[in-house]
This record gives sequence, C-alpha cells and structure tokens, in this order.
Amino acid sequence: MDRVSTTNSYNVVLSGILRAQQTQNEANAQIASGKKATDLRGFSSDSQTLVAARTVKVQTESYIKLNENLSRKLDTQNIYLTSTADAAETARQAIANAIANNSGTALMETLKLQFSAAVDSLNGQNEGQYLFAGSQTSTKPVSANSLSSLANPATVASIFQNDSEVQTSRLNDATSVTTGLTASDIGTDLMTVFKNIQDYYVANTLPGPPTTYPFGSTLTTAETTFLTTQMQSFASSHSGLTDRTALNGAIANGVATTITSQKARVDTIDSMTSDLSGINEAETVSRLRLAQQAVNAGAQVFLALKSSSLLNYLN
Repeated sequence: MDRVSTTNSYNVVLSGILRAQQTQNEANAQIASGKKATDLRGFSSDSQTLVAARTVKVQTESYIKLNENLSRKLDTQNIYLTSTADAAETARQAIANAIANNSGTALMETLKLQFSAAVDSLNGQNEGQYLFAGSQTSTKPVSANSLSSLANPATVASIFQNDSEVQTSRLNDATSVTTGLTASDIGTDLMTVFKNIQDYYVANTLPGPPTTYPFGSTLTTAETTFLTTQMQSFASSHSGLTDRTALNGAIANGVATTITSQKARVDTIDSMTSDLSGINEAETVSRLRLAQQAVNAGAQVFLALKSSSLLNYLN
C-alpha cells in the first residue's frame, strides 16, 4: 500500500508561491516608480551614499537660488552705475561744447539735469530696497534734490545718508565676495565737481540791477579757465565710475560662472543617484516574468497535490 503524505509538500509549494508573489510585487512596484525602493531601507549599502548626495544637492540648490538673486541685483547695479557714469560724461561734454563755442548759454540747465540724473541713479532700488545705502536700505542714500542744495554752507558729505557697511555675499562654502557699494563711495568725486560749479555760480552772480549770472552768451577768460578745470574733473570722475562698473561686471560674470558650475553639479548628483536608485528596466522586466512563471507553476503544482491528496484516495 502506498503511503501518501502531502502536508510538507503543501508547505513547500505555498512558500515558493509566496516568495514568487513577493518578487512579482516588488518588480511591479519598481517598474511603476522607476526606483529600486521607496525608502532608504531598500537601498542597502547605497543608502549612506544617497543621503550624502541628497544633502549636497539641497545645499547646492540653496546656493543657486541665492546666487541667482545676487546676479539680478548685480545686473541692476550695473544699470545704475552706468547711468551715473553717463551723467558725468554728459556734463563733461556740455562744458567742452561751451568752451568750444565760447558760450555758456543753457550750460547750467544741462548740468542741473545731469545732477538730477546722477542723484536718481545713486538712489536706485532693487526689489524695493536702496542699492547704495549700506545697511540702511529703506533710506535714500542721497538727500539732495537739486543742484542748488549743494551751495555753501552745504558740504558734499552732508548729502549722503548711507552708512559704510557693504554687502558681502557667499557664493559657496568656500568663496565670499564683496558685492555691495555705497553712494558716498561711488558719488563723492562727482558731487564734488557739481558743488564746485554751483558754488562758483552763486559766488559770481551779481545782484545788479539787473542781476548778472555767470556763463552767459560769451564766456569770460576766468570762466573758461574754471570750466576747463571742472571738465577735467568730470572726466576723472567718469573714469572712476567706469572702473567701478567694470568691476561690478566682473563680479557678475564670476557669479554667473558659479551658477553654471553649481547647476552642473546638481545634474551630476542627479545622474549618480539615478544610477544608484534607478532600476535596470530590462533586468527588472525579466525578473517580473520569471516571478509570474514561478507563481503559475506553483499554482499548478498546488492543484496537482490537491488532486492527489489522501482525501481523494479515500473517496
């Protein structure tokens, strides 16, 4: 008589089916997500590397955001520095034309306009804050509202309301750069030339009657000599402002290069973590098919065991 015992066989087959189903479920989840696992426990020895990589990525992305904001600020500074330099050059050219024509007609009106243009630039803002105010970003750094406000007893220093603190920006963990400028540092030389002209104008205005003003239709020798000196001072101021604009541009280029490098670093980290956490699709699909076959085979064996059980013999 044959001895029939299927209990152990059932257990073996069921265990095989459960393992195959688990493998099938894991493969399905990996194909759906494109990842080896949904949490760090599923990455085994690679988990520490992934944590470190993600930490570096978050830090780098934070620097990218800060540096992009800084880049926009430097671009805005460039606009205001350029327009301040343009005011100095336009004032110089106006004096050069007056000397060449031996006529000061409309000279003061032109200088007043260029003074206002320079003040507006020195009071330039970025995102609602005064760029050249030092740490006092809610206060206009230049309080003068007209060329006449520079006349004695006013001093050039008295029109600047900024403090001496300038912004230093950290581009990454190892690099910091001074990116801030103050209105007094930028504009003192230029404002000094404007004040010299205003003081001369007031001192040489004769009450009359009739009132006689300097820089009339025909320049005197003294006026020409004075204006020649101021023209040279405007040229010197323009040169200094151009140098500052160039330095600002160089810093902006450096920031742009840093941003490009940091974005490349993020891309590299993404590629590395993808290699560590991503699946080999062909291998995973193959594993899924094998698991499905194992489940089907196990089910067939289970049915075969069931049909050959002791109960069937008894029946």
